[in-house]
Amino acid sequence: MIVKLRSAQFTRLFLILLCQVVSPLASLAQSRDSIAEIMPFRSAIQVQLYNGVGVNYLGHLTASTRYRVGVDISIHYGESSGPGDVNVFTVTSYYTKRISSQKSETSSHYIGVSPLALFDIAAYSRAALYWGIGPSVSYQYTKTATTYNERTDYHSSGNSFYEANSSDDTSIRTVAFGSAALVGIRGNVVDGFGVTAEIECRAMYEITHSDGLRTTYEMTGSSTLPNVQEAHSSGKNTGWSLTLANVRAGIIFNL
Repeated sequence: MIVKLRSAQFTRLFLILLCQVVSPLASLAQSRDSIAEIMPFRSAIQVQLYNGVGVNYLGHLTASTRYRVGVDISIHYGESSGPGDVNVFTVTSYYTKRISSQKSETSSHYIGVSPLALFDIAAYSRAALYWGIGPSVSYQYTKTATTYNERTDYHSSGNSFYEANSSDDTSIRTVAFGSAALVGIRGNVVDGFGVTAEIECRAMYEITHSDGLRTTYEMTGSSTLPNVQEAHSSGKNTGWSLTLANVRAGIIFNL
């Protein structure tokens, strides 16, 4: 069934629909104005101190909308070593002693940039709740070096030994790009200084290149020259990674 409307009826229906659309928008605009009145925003420097270090500049767009541009940096270094194993085996005319140890070092460097648009949700006398969204780009370099040493001594009528050393060097480079979204709260401690806490989510497409070098060294009592071998490896991986509920906290200085 097709319903035909007269000109007056169509005008009346259009005005009713327009009021239904404009009324919530006007209410939202009034709410945003009240947020700006309760807790006016000024340009600021935000420093993230928990879950990585980041320095951001916050600029003003509208009464309750801002932009944030900055850089995140993370540096990690770790070292681990085995206590070493000593095994002794003895029979009537045969004695064996084996000593082994292992050590590993890992270093990682990360840098990321995420320009975001931030929107206020609600404000109180000294705090405001906001959310943000924007693109994200990052680069990470990780290097791991592992060494393993072993020596076995054989004591019998003819003394001999076996010595083996190996090292593994691996480097991984990852470039990622995607989007980031967050929900956060900022609070004023004193005039010009405050604190922030955020829950961040990221969806990133990662391109990873890896290179490895394994070197082995073997020497026995009966040989005059060591046996040295090297093996190279490389690879490339791509895929999506999703980070949920990454909590970050820091301080903010109003300019």
